[in-house]
Amino acid sequence: MVQNVETELARLKREIEECLDCPLAENSPQVVFGEGNPLSPFTIVGEGPGEREEMEGRPFVGRAGQLLDRVMAAVSLSRDEVWITNVLKRRASEIVNGRVKNRLPRANELAAYKELLDRELKIISPMIVLCLGNLAANVLIHRGFRMTREHGQWFSGLYGRRLMATFHPAYILRLEGDAYDEVLSQTIQDFSSVTEEYRSLPKTMGNTQPPAEESQPQVVSPRARR
Repeated sequence: MVQNVETELARLKREIEECLDCPLAENSPQVVFGEGNPLSPFTIVGEGPGEREEMEGRPFVGRAGQLLDRVMAAVSLSRDEVWITNVLKRRASEIVNGRVKNRLPRANELAAYKELLDRELKIISPMIVLCLGNLAANVLIHRGFRMTREHGQWFSGLYGRRLMATFHPAYILRLEGDAYDEVLSQTIQDFSSVTEEYRSLPKTMGNTQPPAEESQPQVVSPRARR
């Protein structure tokens, strides 16, 4: 089973890399594919790679990724336990005042990479999917998703998946003061809920679940660590 999943994922990644006509390929040739444990029942889906991710070819390795690592550590969750990916497999960018900036994907770009994401999730077959940010939530949960109202709630999805959404680390990093602290706290609570659900799954669901432990979310000192 491990070999089949890894073979299928490698085939999908190669197909994306070789697709020169795919949206974003001309300006962003570096493919940023998912990584982690492909047999995990728990998948985290972000929006798309940024500058640092494009440079390294790995998801969530920039400032937002560092904050994600701290949030995961706060609920005793490691990257090795989950599969981490994005809706977009290439960076959506534009030149503003001579500098390359991230931008929202266009409809045709989103549709193309949504199809690829569906294939990726079908290969992995996770039981739990956590969406980071509105874009991922709109793609996988429902259109018009309102993060402030609907984060931390469970939704049903294709193939019997349970889905939840929470704030994207990049969004949190744009906040200041009490707003930063409050949204970070809410995000940790959402991660705590989804991790508790993950820990409750039978041990046959995936192969890297450590012994279940009851633990409260750890306190992150946000301003000191930004």
